[in-house]
Amino acid sequence: YGCGRQLLREMDKKFAHHNAEAAQLAFDAMDDSKCQNISQFETYLSVFKTNANVCKKAGEPISNVQKCRILRRGLSHLDDLKVLFETWEASDKKHDPDDLVDRLEEKLNRIKLDKLSKKHGNANAFADQKCTYCHKTNHDESECRKKKADLEAAKKQRRDPKGLGKGKYGKGRE
Repeated sequence: YGCGRQLLREMDKKFAHHNAEAAQLAFDAMDDSKCQNISQFETYLSVFKTNANVCKKAGEPISNVQKCRILRRGLSHLDDLKVLFETWEASDKKHDPDDLVDRLEEKLNRIKLDKLSKKHGNANAFADQKCTYCHKTNHDESECRKKKADLEAAKKQRRDPKGLGKGKYGKGRE
């Protein structure tokens, strides 16, 4: 082949159709998927983003109009989101899928917060509450992800502070 660049060009030609197939499969998956109920909303949104990135990386990005149409059709029958879609369509950013995704993620966070607060009794139990560990809002110390991650990291450090030791078969062997 002569040089590495020529080999890479040949490989790109060979696998270009694989990228196109991957993009088409991702687009079809996005176009065919529908969110059946509000509990599948988070999964639907993450699958949408993943498939949009697959199409973009394959060199066949989806237009903003198509993204908006796919989101609208996939989520349109959910009653909880009808008001959100109406306000978004009335706004000046009605062809901006990133704005729509941001609004959908905000709605998802509110739904999660509502479920969390209902779980703990008070409707606004965590709305203004600040964690005493990480000092962020909407959770308390018992549910703090940072604290759990820090405790796991500390556990791993404490497990073997001196190293492997001599052991049965000599230093460093089991």
